[in-house]
Amino acid sequence: MAKRGAKRDIKFSVEINTEGINSFLKKIKKKKDKTIRKLSNITKRFSKYEEPFCEIRQNHKRMKIVIKLPDVKKKDILLNVSDGKIEIKAEARERNGKIIKTFHRIIDIPKCSVPKRMNANIKNETLKLDLPFKL
Repeated sequence: MAKRGAKRDIKFSVEINTEGINSFLKKIKKKKDKTIRKLSNITKRFSKYEEPFCEIRQNHKRMKIVIKLPDVKKKDILLNVSDGKIEIKAEARERNGKIIKTFHRIIDIPKCSVPKRMNANIKNETLKLDLPFKL
């Protein structure tokens, strides 16, 4: 019988399956690396974003909008007119098709405008919009 308060040495051994832990840690590392790559791509995309130079003039008959879109081709421009706004999206590309810049601009238009009669043309990297008003 052991005395009260007496110290006893107890020995035991534990085996840990490190293979399972290592596999789990590798999966976490892969997911972390994949997430970092995705965030890096998003950051690169936003760093290429620009708001283009825009000049707006209007009188009682129409609104004229001039937008500078350097290195942008006509096929890479998207115009969307809805809810009293004109949205312009454009992409400048390298010869191999890689996007080097993205342009985006939203312009409020008056309620008296007639978007269906809007005229748009691009020349020398300059987009010109002519938006007539109801008379």
